Amino acid sequence: MKNLLFLFLLCLLSCQGNEYSKSFSEPTAAASLEYEESADSDGASNPEMPTERKIIRNAEVRMQVENVKDFTTLTERIVKGLAGYISETNLQNNRYSIDNNLLIRVPADKLDTLLQALENQALFVNHSRISATDVTEEYLDIETRLATKKAVRERYLKILREQAKTVRDVLLAEEQIRGLTEEIEAREGRLRYLKNQIGMSTLRLNIYQKTEYVAEPDVYEKGFLTKVKEGFVGGWEILQGMVLGLIYLWPVVIVLLLLLWKRKAIWRRIRG
Repeated sequence: MKNLLFLFLLCLLSCQGNEYSKSFSEPTAAASLEYEESADSDGASNPEMPTERKIIRNAEVRMQVENVKDFTTLTERIVKGLAGYISETNLQNNRYSIDNNLLIRVPADKLDTLLQALENQALFVNHSRISATDVTEEYLDIETRLATKKAVRERYLKILREQAKTVRDVLLAEEQIRGLTEEIEAREGRLRYLKNQIGMSTLRLNIYQKTEYVAEPDVYEKGFLTKVKEGFVGGWEILQGMVLGLIYLWPVVIVLLLLLWKRKAIWRRIRG
């Protein structure tokens, strides 16, 4: 009877030990993952939308102006007054016109004001296109999932601080935290991009002025100073060539010098 009682107690302690060692790695992790998935699905299927919609507004305009240089200066002044900036300019001069392509960033609520101010100063508007993209659903979805991921990460951090007892438990928790952190950073980056695009509109502006046809010069005439410079360079190259030539022909030079030195003796022998 005593032996049976001892075996019963031994089995009971063994089962409790196994259950304790699995308390973090299996049930706790599974519960966290189940919480994450249910929260994600709830956030994604939530039909509620915010009153203020998230709209990205951009524009493309091509217009004829009287003077490209003056109009560019005017555009810079207007854009600066609207708290915007010009991020890129590309000036091109061909045989018939002068074109300048500008990439302008301006607060979204100032885009219409900017377009009106520029069109009032232009001679003719060839093309004007305004696009509006509604990103409210994506914006809300990212915010919801981001909050869920952060909540799950906090649960794993709490598990790591309070419940992880073995090296395996610590490694499992750290791996989950690392994966969640990467997802959070990616979603935060996308959210920052959307906020920037929503808050600042982009205007691609092409301005041009017509000019009289001017043929490109076929012959390039060098100036006096350029010719003088080239003369000095050419003379120096000739001098270098002569010196190098003498160095290469040093045996011949020595023979000629010897013949010149002994010319009288050689001449007497020939006559005698």
